[in-house]
Amino acid sequence: MSAPVISGAENAPAMPAVPRKERAVPERSAVDAVYRQTVSSLGDGVCPRCRGRVTVDATTDGWSRDQGPRSLTYGFEYACRDCGGRWTTTVGETVLDHPAVAAFYHDHGVDLRDSHVWELEFAATDHDTRVRSRDPLRLELRPRCGNDELVLVVADDGSVVRNSRHTKFTARDTWFDRPAADAGRN
Repeated sequence: MSAPVISGAENAPAMPAVPRKERAVPERSAVDAVYRQTVSSLGDGVCPRCRGRVTVDATTDGWSRDQGPRSLTYGFEYACRDCGGRWTTTVGETVLDHPAVAAFYHDHGVDLRDSHVWELEFAATDHDTRVRSRDPLRLELRPRCGNDELVLVVADDGSVVRNSRHTKFTARDTWFDRPAADAGRN
């Protein structure tokens, strides 16, 4: 999968190279670091280009990246009031640095910093995203790790308003009561 392009990211300030660290997975690229910083800045309401204020609106009408055939249904559109810069992110990209997301993956032995954003399915696609309610607009994102699932409810401004974890059991994981004759043995 190729690196996604955030509209306006070509004008983002240059970033120093990511410091070398010993990791099991090759270190993130400078492109990934700038990408994450851009999305984080937008989430804070700050234009990554001019440091002006940005507005954010959720979209459920569909959009596509600047490059590539992939189209997405859900995301967030940001616009700078000062310089006119415009960016679009997926729901997963928007919540990537939320503590519940980091903790969920950390608890499963996954450091999200060891992967490029575009390699994280929940961030690069909207396969696990749906509209939970329309008034007020709430989007639901359900990233998975093993049999566990994190449920995030995201408001139209990109903030996480609720999160919970669930374990999905398969048929073989069904719990049965022991027969009464076995109840006293152990």
